[in-house]
Amino acid sequence: MIKYLKINNKGITLMELVITVSVMLILIGVTVNVVLGDNGFLRRTRQAKANEIAAEQNAQEKINEINSEKTITNDGVKVQTDTQAPTINSIKITNIKTSSFQVSVDVTETGSGLKKIEYSIDNGTTWYPSTADSNVAVMYEYKFYGLNAGTEYTVTVKATDNAGNATSATEIATTFL
Repeated sequence: MIKYLKINNKGITLMELVITVSVMLILIGVTVNVVLGDNGFLRRTRQAKANEIAAEQNAQEKINEINSEKTITNDGVKVQTDTQAPTINSIKITNIKTSSFQVSVDVTETGSGLKKIEYSIDNGTTWYPSTADSNVAVMYEYKFYGLNAGTEYTVTVKATDNAGNATSATEIATTFL
C-alpha cells in the first residue's frame, strides 16, 4: 500500500519573494516618477502656482491702469479722470435795477460733468448756489435781490465739476440810484 505523504506549506518560496519585491520596486518607481518626474505632480503644482502669481500680477497691473484712467462715481458710472476745471466763457450782468440785477454765466465742462455754479457779491464770504446738470456749454442765471441802490458789487462766479475742479471769474455790477 502506498502511503501519500501530506506536506503542509505554510511559508513562501524564494520565487514568490522575488516576484513580490520586483512588483513593489516597479510600483515605487512609478510612484516616484508620477510625483517627482518631468511631468510630475510637484512640477505641475509649482508651475500652476507660478502661473497663478503671474496672472494676479497681470490682473493688478490692468486694474491699476484702469484706475489711473477712470474713476467710478457713487452711482457706478465710469467717467474719465478729470483734472481740468470747467471754463467760464462769459459773465453778463443784465436787468440792473436800483436793488437787483441778474447774472448770466456761460460755462463749458467737457470732463466729469458740471456739478454746481455758485455766485458771490461779498468776495466769497457768502455763496449762492445753483445746481448744474449739463456737460455742454449752457447759460446759467442767478438774480440778486435786496441790494443797495447806487452800489458797486464785484460779482464772483465759481464753477465746479464732479471731479472737484473749480474755476472762478469776476465782473463788476453797479445798481441804479
